[in-house]
Amino acid sequence: MNKSVVRYMIIDLAVLIAIGALLEGLTSRFVGFALDAAPTVTFSLLILFVAVARWKAYGLITIPFLVFSMILGGHFSDLSYYAAFYSFSNWQLYLSVMIALALSVSVNLIFFRKHRTNKIMKVWWQMLLILVMDYVLYCGIQFVLYRLFTTGNLAVMADIPFTYNVKNADGLMEPKTVNLAMYVERGFIYNSFGLIVAILGAFVLRSQGVLNNAIEKLIDDKKEKELELEYLKNAGNLNWGPQEKESPQDESNINSEDSSEQF
Repeated sequence: MNKSVVRYMIIDLAVLIAIGALLEGLTSRFVGFALDAAPTVTFSLLILFVAVARWKAYGLITIPFLVFSMILGGHFSDLSYYAAFYSFSNWQLYLSVMIALALSVSVNLIFFRKHRTNKIMKVWWQMLLILVMDYVLYCGIQFVLYRLFTTGNLAVMADIPFTYNVKNADGLMEPKTVNLAMYVERGFIYNSFGLIVAILGAFVLRSQGVLNNAIEKLIDDKKEKELELEYLKNAGNLNWGPQEKESPQDESNINSEDSSEQF
């Protein structure tokens, strides 16, 4: 990979990280006000899907930044139990999300290796199938890892109680306790918004020509430019060639006319 391509890749991935981190952080920061849920992916699945499609394995570099922004945004939530769930001390959440994203989306590389990425993206149902597969794999792997990290037993859900005060029907404050592990246990439901975002976003980016392998696109553009230049060159020869051949004849005709005038 030459320096210009590396520079282009760094800039492209940096833009994806910046956009994904901002959107992921804001979502985890404010989602509690709209939904009684704590998703672990909202925009990350889309951003990572695009990054891997464009740069293959290099796209996985975006994962730590996206996951960290999710934790950071949720940590500053005004709702105490959401802030507790997204706490920096909840390393089990961070690791399970990061590893699950890496393992699930890495499967895409198998398809992109056997078939050109751009060809896969042109067939809408293939792209949709890969996105759904990523989502199912992510939720399943993250569920398994979180249970292993917290309890060491796949059959047992972790008990991470958190108590906060809420107003009852009489307007009085009373304590309520929730199990923070419940939010991971219901990941298939809470992360479904992220799947919808990924599907809609992928179709929009696909229509804009963004969702393709960047190197393949650069090569195709170069070949297309070379063919265009060759066509213009040949077209120029066809247009100007006969005239150049006729010019000597024209000169002889003019000379003949001049000679006849002299006589």
